[in-house]
Amino acid sequence: MSRGQLPLAKSLVLVAAFTAREVSWSRKTVFLGLLLLIPAGIAAVVRGEAPPGAAETFLAEVMPSLVIGVVQLMCLFHGAGLVRDAMEERTLAFLLTRPIGRARIAQGMYLGLLLYVLPLGLIGAGAGFAACRAGLPGGMFTDDIDGPTSVQGLVRLLQVTGGAVVFYCALYTLFGLVFKASTIVGLLFLMIFDALLGSLPGPPRMLSPMSYFEVLLAPHFESRATLMREMDVYPMESGTAAMVLVVALLAIMFVTRRLARGKDFVAFQKAQ
Repeated sequence: MSRGQLPLAKSLVLVAAFTAREVSWSRKTVFLGLLLLIPAGIAAVVRGEAPPGAAETFLAEVMPSLVIGVVQLMCLFHGAGLVRDAMEERTLAFLLTRPIGRARIAQGMYLGLLLYVLPLGLIGAGAGFAACRAGLPGGMFTDDIDGPTSVQGLVRLLQVTGGAVVFYCALYTLFGLVFKASTIVGLLFLMIFDALLGSLPGPPRMLSPMSYFEVLLAPHFESRATLMREMDVYPMESGTAAMVLVVALLAIMFVTRRLARGKDFVAFQKAQ
């Protein structure tokens, strides 16, 4: 630790608290919060209008990917603009006057983003599951019909959703450090890598982070990964998918730390 620099834990908590407050009171808060209720809203419509059994099919085949997609959008619109928003609100200028260090500021901003997005993402996933299963005979976790109707199914959905929040918040925070038009770059990444390449059978699919999260949803839920397995196209075990995501996350955090240490935030602010 450099002389006069705040301890690691204290500096991270300070920056995380500032970031969580700024993110939760931004102009995007209400819109993105409502976005997380879309899966539950669609599930309610399906239960009310579709034939019996459609809600279970929707939960097994559509809900998980929809939840992760919505969570990714929330991570994108908050994370990609994290540095820029901190500059506009003068939060970054305030933090730079403290003995914290640029790398710790970047790490603390990421932690603060997680403090806000992670609970909302888990609530959105749980609400979607409940909208499909609540009120059924025998309770929400009965196993009398096909599909993910047990506690294990809900736990797996929450685990994968939480993992997606941790990964995509880190990825889009890095985008915010690298690109000026970070939100646009993030949208292009989402459309090209996760939407397009993630739907292709073959090696290009391995470039999509979403494809690895879809592997983790099995066997409780079906997704594009299930279809690829049925086609015997590059089948992957959940352990391998989890390891790839962990390695990728560590690489993203390492690059973010290195870039932040050499980033001239003052000059970057003037350029904005």
